[in-house]
Amino acid sequence: MGRAKAARSDVARRATPPRQGGYDQAMAVALGFYLFGHVTDLGATLASLELGLAVGQLLPGLAMRHGGLWALLAVKTLGAVGTAWALWQLRRRLLALAVTCVLALVLLYVASINVLEVIEVAAGLGG
Repeated sequence: MGRAKAARSDVARRATPPRQGGYDQAMAVALGFYLFGHVTDLGATLASLELGLAVGQLLPGLAMRHGGLWALLAVKTLGAVGTAWALWQLRRRLLALAVTCVLALVLLYVASINVLEVIEVAAGLGG
């Protein structure tokens, strides 16, 4: 009797999928888009500096004015990585996933606006 019960328990354990511990995969995708938005924004910022435009954001502007290019890169990189790390720690909550998706969309939108501005200025200088 003990063997049959153990066999049924073993079959039941194998038949049920392992319990998911949150929204890990969805959060990884959302953070990928979030970090891609940061990289795009950094590229637009560096291109605008190359064209002679000023840095538009407050903290990166202060870093650029007082510490130069390396300070700007450090502020942007540490900000992106620090925020991504904090959001990853909250990955088990649906609200954190929703906030990360919204942040990624907003950041991609802002980065695309910045890239379009750089393209416009570059086209104006070339023509």
